[in-house]
Amino acid sequence: MPDVFLHDTYITSTSAGRWAFVLLSFALGGTLGSFLNVVVYRLPRRMSLSFPGSHCPACGKPIRWHDNVPIFGWLWLGGRCRDCRAPISPRYPLVEALVATASAALAWAELFVPIPPPAFDLPAEYALNLGPYGFHLLLICALIVAALMEYDGHRPPPRMLSLVMAIGLAAGGMWPELRSHAALGASHLAGVLDGVLGGLTALALASLAWPAWVARADREHIARGSTAVAELVLVGIYLGTRELAVAAGVAMLLSTLSRLLGRVWPWWARFGWAGCLAVATLGTIVAMRSAGELDARLLEYDTTTTLIGAGIAIAVAAVAARFAGSARNRAAS
Repeated sequence: MPDVFLHDTYITSTSAGRWAFVLLSFALGGTLGSFLNVVVYRLPRRMSLSFPGSHCPACGKPIRWHDNVPIFGWLWLGGRCRDCRAPISPRYPLVEALVATASAALAWAELFVPIPPPAFDLPAEYALNLGPYGFHLLLICALIVAALMEYDGHRPPPRMLSLVMAIGLAAGGMWPELRSHAALGASHLAGVLDGVLGGLTALALASLAWPAWVARADREHIARGSTAVAELVLVGIYLGTRELAVAAGVAMLLSTLSRLLGRVWPWWARFGWAGCLAVATLGTIVAMRSAGELDARLLEYDTTTTLIGAGIAIAVAAVAARFAGSARNRAAS
């Protein structure tokens, strides 16, 4: 690894070493994306995630290890099975590329903390910061899985969301430094309470949009609304109140935009709430970490102001989405 140095308690790297770690995180993300493809297909069908191994859906032949390289394996085979030449969906490499890009973006924004050089003529150094990177990568992967399941017409299993929530609360309690804006301090108890506070804030924000989700009062819409609330609570547990407010407001605006575009291009409507929330959450994390400019500006505002702004955005977006759905129903009838 070029330009990476091991000190007594931490690793530092120059800019070249930082880029090398970003490339490694891209490869890690591609591998995770390959696994998430399996999770998205098998979990709603109550299939084992480990057995049988990856195989061609047409002929059932196992995929060779050298053909199972994320992204490049599909390209090398021309999108076809090596044995029966049946086409393999391009969705698999697209998901792998999506997760790889998200992992690389998180690595660039969070994996290294800049260290001020002692002199102007020395190169900048960065301290390796694995905790927040891994913490938020788990959150983004969970949201991507939920988004892909919703795209396929399934609801994410509650046990999956509950497990990721529990991991977030436990990890935040064991390592409070994972939370960038802990409102209650840096103790182990404060780490847990900060996650709980973020989850409760998510419930409060979700209550503004809840009437639009259950307006039809049928079981399916209520179930999907409950899942959407759980996904927002998940983000609150991992990000805390301030960043949750930003992500939630952006996600509701993106959700409204996707509904409006869905009236012209129906496939747009399949990008549900979880997909919009995943994009908004990743964007919020990266924007608030990269270079620190946006983070410094947002810190000028108190949490109450941020929450009020997010609440207004969510309420307006929920009402707009409700009217868009009503207009579509009237046009269909």
